[in-house]
Amino acid sequence: MKKYLLSSGILFLGALKAYVFDEFINPPKEKNSLRSYRKTIDDFDYAVIDLLAKRKEVVRKIGQYKQTKGMDPLQNKRWKDLLISRIEYGKERGLSSKFIEKVWNEIHNESLSLQYKMKKKEA
Repeated sequence: MKKYLLSSGILFLGALKAYVFDEFINPPKEKNSLRSYRKTIDDFDYAVIDLLAKRKEVVRKIGQYKQTKGMDPLQNKRWKDLLISRIEYGKERGLSSKFIEKVWNEIHNESLSLQYKMKKKEA
C-alpha cells in the first residue's frame, strides 16, 4: 500500500511540475494562439462537467421526491416541454436543433437511469 501511495504521489508531483512549467514558466506568447484557445476550451469542458455533477445531485433529490409521491421517473409532458425549450434556447445561441436534442437526450437518459436505479433499490 505504501508503495502504491508513493508511486501515486510521484506521478502527481510529476504532473503538477509539468503543468506548472507549461502554464507559468512557458506561457503562450500570443493571446490568440492555438494553445490559449485550447486552454479556454479545457476550462469550458471542466465547467460543463462540474455543472453536470451538480445537476446530478438535484436529479437525485427529484428522484427521492418522486419516490415519496409514488411518481414514475419519466414525466413525458415535462420532458417534451423541457426539450422544446432547450432546443429553442440553443438555436438562439447558434446551436443546431439536432445537436441540442442529442445532448439533452443523453443528459435525460442519464437522469432517468439514476432515478430508476433509486426506485429499484426501494422495491
